Amino acid sequence: ACQLPTSLYLPVASGATARNTYLPHAAWLGILAATSAAAGVSAPENAVPHYAEKFSAAAGTTPIAEDRYLLLDAYFKPHAAVRHVHYGAEAARIIRGRLKGGTQGVTAIQLRIYREATIYCGNRDPRTPIQGQFSLTFGVAAALLHGGIEASVYRPGTFDDAELRRLEALVQVEVDEALSAANERGATLTVEAAGERFEERVTAVKGDPALPMTPDEVREKFVRYAEPCVNRERATAFADEVLSTQPAASVSRLWQALGGR
Repeated sequence: ACQLPTSLYLPVASGATARNTYLPHAAWLGILAATSAAAGVSAPENAVPHYAEKFSAAAGTTPIAEDRYLLLDAYFKPHAAVRHVHYGAEAARIIRGRLKGGTQGVTAIQLRIYREATIYCGNRDPRTPIQGQFSLTFGVAAALLHGGIEASVYRPGTFDDAELRRLEALVQVEVDEALSAANERGATLTVEAAGERFEERVTAVKGDPALPMTPDEVREKFVRYAEPCVNRERATAFADEVLSTQPAASVSRLWQALGGR
């Protein structure tokens, strides 16, 4: 496996799966750091701010405070796609509920969205799941057809579904200059179907700092994704345990609750 830490997007554009190693690599490094500290391995005082100030901080920026844990800035998201895709997908999900007779009558789709999203998620007609996860057009089509973007949409058969691909080909993407200039996120989706015109604007999605997923939503998503491998009762019990646990809880105990050995 090859990681490209200075190019997050190149693996996506090429359909490579190197990004899938980032998370386990981070977990491995975290475990290494924790066990090293427990074994008495030491590091210089203020090493992180020193490095940030001398080698990595952009001019005029303030280094991140030592007591700020970036892990706590992480978020849960409802759709199985990169964050930029969610705004158009949510608009599509809402419009889907207003369509009469499903998507067969859809003849035109226009997505207006902030510029950054078009840069990182401009993959049209994705051929691999990783490209699909970073595709505005695919995300809109999937949400319009299925009412959301589940992991199952990237599996053979569903991924190449004829109606899904027809809808994806219809999506025209334009940059919303006003949103881009204001450095804000959001999307406006317009769908023409059976002689009618539907439009929906979304400026906030679940997972945004002001709109986090609720514990019930997080639990349900975990159980839904785990169910093929873990029965619903055990997955629910594990999710409840994790959501209510304290930072000092035993990881091995949590693993056993899930059925691990």
